[in-house]
Amino acid sequence: ATEIRGIVQDVLADADTRASLQSSGATAGWDNGFFLASSDGNFRLNIDGQVQVRWAWNHRKDPNVGGNAEENNWGFELARTKLFFSGHVVDPSWQYMVSMAFSGTSNVNGFANLQNAYVNKDFGNGFSLRVGQFRAPYMRELNVSSANQLTVERSLLSNYFGQTDYSQGAMLSYAADAFAVHVMYSDGIAQSANGAGPGWANPILSSQNSPFTGRTTDYAFSARGEFKAAGTWSQFDDMTSWRGEDFGLLIGAAMIWEKANSANAGAAGDEARVFGLTADVSADFGGANLFGSFVYRHVSDANTNAGAGNEDSVSQWGFMFQGGFFITDEIEIFARYEYGQAKTDVNNAPFATDRLNALTFGVNWYFARETVKWTTDFTVGFNPIIAFADPQANILTDNTTQKESGQFALRTQLQLLF
Repeated sequence: ATEIRGIVQDVLADADTRASLQSSGATAGWDNGFFLASSDGNFRLNIDGQVQVRWAWNHRKDPNVGGNAEENNWGFELARTKLFFSGHVVDPSWQYMVSMAFSGTSNVNGFANLQNAYVNKDFGNGFSLRVGQFRAPYMRELNVSSANQLTVERSLLSNYFGQTDYSQGAMLSYAADAFAVHVMYSDGIAQSANGAGPGWANPILSSQNSPFTGRTTDYAFSARGEFKAAGTWSQFDDMTSWRGEDFGLLIGAAMIWEKANSANAGAAGDEARVFGLTADVSADFGGANLFGSFVYRHVSDANTNAGAGNEDSVSQWGFMFQGGFFITDEIEIFARYEYGQAKTDVNNAPFATDRLNALTFGVNWYFARETVKWTTDFTVGFNPIIAFADPQANILTDNTTQKESGQFALRTQLQLLF
């Protein structure tokens, strides 16, 4: 009897402890992601993740690039593995985001790399201020999450001209029912994630994870404006249009303007000035979607090494358009065409090495919308891809010594979000 009474007392004491924890009113659960929150709603932590497992096959005709280059390359890779921590503190107007990406490539052995790290203050009436590290407002493709793209990878055009890395700075935003404006001042807006570089001898690097002494610019500005002619803002968080969704039309335009710091940007001592413009249109038809964009970039005082000799300036441009159509509630077919001019021909090459002329087509199978999605696509280059090659997109550098048809790549990817 004494032992039984002791057990009962222990159980009651444990129950009292659990009740005291419940009295705090803290909540936890699932709301489009796992969360922890205080009872009054003033403190909240959201935990999200992204995994993209990809198999890719790339074929090039007699590549002759990098020594013993293979005509065929194939295999698995972890294209993206990310963790996101977001929420608010004190009250819902003080918001934050911290995210990290675990690289699946051998050069960094899967180490975590800090991407987003910012504080966002909502002042009400449409005004907000964001400070920290995040993607600058510029090309729409790169401001839409990699989890919400139409194809396996963003276009080669956006990876060459766009804000591919994360910048440290401050951004002031205003959003109304029909339009939004974002203006950012930063330490540098990186462009071109591919190995060929952005087309000038003294590139501007991103300010991602850099100290204040490591900036490669004297100034860097970015601004983007959007006009929503129809639909809701949330439906443009992805690049597709679900069946049953209302018609939506979004028109956007943006610019970048930055000047390299010769002390940190490179040994050549040039002070490149970069001015870029882009415009895009997105249309959702409730089961079908269309998207088109144009981009222009002028680089001056850059020692571009373009053409037959060194030039002080270069003007680059390109365009792309893509569309998708749901043939069932879960299966969507899509296609994309892109064309670009980098104006960085390799001297004495027998053909233009600075052009992008590529077609991508494929299919999405949505098991649970973007939470579980299987995407397969095929990309073919109608001419050799040199300046716009991007290993992240499984597009490698073609041979510059002979004129052959462009490479092709097959990619299939399973995405899971949690």
